[in-house]
Amino acid sequence: MSAIISSHGQINAMVTFWRKHCTYGRTPTTQECQQVGERLLEQNIASYNHLYPHDRKEMDESYFFYTLYRQFTPIQMFKLIRFYQYQSDNNEGFEESDGWKLSQTMSEQAISMLPGYEQADWGI
Repeated sequence: MSAIISSHGQINAMVTFWRKHCTYGRTPTTQECQQVGERLLEQNIASYNHLYPHDRKEMDESYFFYTLYRQFTPIQMFKLIRFYQYQSDNNEGFEESDGWKLSQTMSEQAISMLPGYEQADWGI
């Protein structure tokens, strides 16, 4: 196992996706997006610190949310989210963290946006 701290660009790509696709038609404020980004980073850092207690990291006070205007395909967004999850699932209780729950919501939304998803059979 290994872990890295996700870049602010990575986090902001995820938050931008969340803002646009996971808020049920409501547009969160920049402050709300800032808080979502901080939650994602907090879980990522907790995971890193669990694996590397000798090289502990603290929350980077320089993080700030900014909207990314780059458009990601659903599959690219899914991969970005999975990358984040791989870096953030090393500590006990990670599944209960806000960051993990947010990433799961984003992952489910990205999957539902894949071409052919709506047309696929729900059951057999």
